[in-house]
Amino acid sequence: MVFLRDISNDEAAPQWTTAEINWSPWGRRIVRRGWFMWLRTVLRRRHSRVVLSGLSDHLLRDIGMTRAEAELEINKPFWSP
Repeated sequence: MVFLRDISNDEAAPQWTTAEINWSPWGRRIVRRGWFMWLRTVLRRRHSRVVLSGLSDHLLRDIGMTRAEAELEINKPFWSP
C-alpha cells in the first residue's frame, strides 16, 4: 500500500510517506482494517465452500453447477478467489 499525498501547487504542505503513516495511530488503523477485511473475506469463502460441499446434486443443478464444478470450487485453497 502506498499512501502519498501529492500537492504539486502547494510546496509548504507536508508530504506523507508510507513509513510515517504506518507508524502513526491512523496508519495502524488502516493496516488493521485491511487485515480484518481480508480475514472476513477468507472466512466467507470458507463458509461458502463448506455449504457448497453439503449440497445435493439436485440443489447444485438448481444453482447451475455440476458436481465436478462444485468439487473444483470446494478444493480451492482459502486464499484463492
